[in-house]
Amino acid sequence: MIKAVIFDMDGTLIDSQPIWYQVSTDFFQKNGFPVTMDDMIKLTGSPVAKLVDYVLQAHG
Repeated sequence: MIKAVIFDMDGTLIDSQPIWYQVSTDFFQKNGFPVTMDDMIKLTGSPVAKLVDYVLQAHG
């Protein structure tokens, strides 16, 4: 029986943001978009659609 569930949405238990930055940067670069770590940091918390729009506008 489950007695408790913990949701870590803000990095209290695990700081996964650096991993997401690296994975996202690698994904875009492998697919021909020269996205930098600074681009990813600038868009932290944005919806995916905003990230895609930014990449297309900034990097053609």
